[in-house]
Amino acid sequence: MATTLSSTSITMGSSTLAPNGTINMYPVRAWVAFNGNGAVGIRGSGNVTSITDNNTGDYTVNITTALADANYAIATGVGNASVGNERMIAPNDFAVPTSTACRVGTRSNSGSVADSAHVELFFVR
Repeated sequence: MATTLSSTSITMGSSTLAPNGTINMYPVRAWVAFNGNGAVGIRGSGNVTSITDNNTGDYTVNITTALADANYAIATGVGNASVGNERMIAPNDFAVPTSTACRVGTRSNSGSVADSAHVELFFVR
């Protein structure tokens, strides 16, 4: 992996970022924005093959190119503008994340399982 920009500096191979020195970089390895309400569908993605709708508020994100391992972090965004309720998302208790898939669940503001119209996930490692 060799990315180089000069002048302001960004090297990815051995991690340079700023002229002041070296810093480790942890880029987004995969991302997806999808409709999780009704007919589940991807609105946009990078390194994500598909979404599996397992049940109400229960989805599996399938990653195209495997991550190094399952020790990644997930940043999320969830919303359901048509209902007006806040939503939260959490890794699903039913399946351990792998390097090629992660099962997540969406919940209503009261904590009950609920579909969400807007689900966004970012995988960082």
